[in-house]
Amino acid sequence: MGIYPTESVNVRADDRLSALTSSQEVHSSLPLDPLGPGAADLLAGDVEYRLHFLLQEAKKFMVHGKRSTLMPEDVEHAMEALNVEVS
Repeated sequence: MGIYPTESVNVRADDRLSALTSSQEVHSSLPLDPLGPGAADLLAGDVEYRLHFLLQEAKKFMVHGKRSTLMPEDVEHAMEALNVEVS
């Protein structure tokens, strides 16, 4: 087994709806202009893609550490490798 994940992630419709609802809730809690039609769906798709990419990188650290459980440190190292800041 290599260090690169070969599995793909299947996204269920319920997960997609949950991501859409979450992005709408976050937007409503911030002092921003209202979202146009379809904007929340596009944002949810972008967030979903970035999370998938981050977890894919974190899995590389998990496999390199010869563990079968993803640890918070793996995600932190992946964020450092991708130059993602925690706000």
